[in-house]
Amino acid sequence: MTNLGIKIRELRKRKDISQEVLAEALCVSFQAVSKWETGAALPDVTLIPAIAFFFDVTTDELFDYDRYKANAKIEEIVCKAADLRSDEAATICRSLIEATTDDAVKYDALRILAEIYASKGELVLCEETLEKIPEIYFTKLELVAELLNGEKSLEAAKAQFGLDFDSAIFMLSIIRKRAWEGCDVPSAETYRKSAAALIAALKAVMPEFFERGFRAEVYRDYEKEFSEQ
Repeated sequence: MTNLGIKIRELRKRKDISQEVLAEALCVSFQAVSKWETGAALPDVTLIPAIAFFFDVTTDELFDYDRYKANAKIEEIVCKAADLRSDEAATICRSLIEATTDDAVKYDALRILAEIYASKGELVLCEETLEKIPEIYFTKLELVAELLNGEKSLEAAKAQFGLDFDSAIFMLSIIRKRAWEGCDVPSAETYRKSAAALIAALKAVMPEFFERGFRAEVYRDYEKEFSEQ
């Protein structure tokens, strides 16, 4: 049984109502409620706000586990949405944006929704969605690296360095692509050389990034992309 199913059953019993009563309130079958409570199925994500409202709890309380586990569950649902048609995925993202009280989940859903709009050529909606995502001027990792000491500071600094490197290389890749599109071959070559130099510098000081971990293959792909043609 999933934690969500356990929580729904707990709240239902606390309210002293049957599965049939809950099902009628949510416009689903009592068999569906039974499956939720036994862990055989999960509620459709679009029902999460309605379930929370019915029991007068927040969505965080409904999930009944700590923030990180809640994030993991919602991210799992969002990942599954990627396998759906874009309209269905967009509906799920919009529901998450409205339902969650966790900014990290909200902004990730906004990001995915913007990507969906962009893929459909709906650039006005894409831009409007992007406007709802705030700029980030510092990260927790940066603060841990700066303000703490020892191993925690070191690990945070390495992690942030990796993120910053990813971002720099990715942006150079985009800038180079735009230069090619504009037939600005000299600039495109300059950006390629700059990216190649950054990759070489990283490999010299942190070779482990290229040897192990889930990003190693990505870094090796960067090497191939920016190697001299």
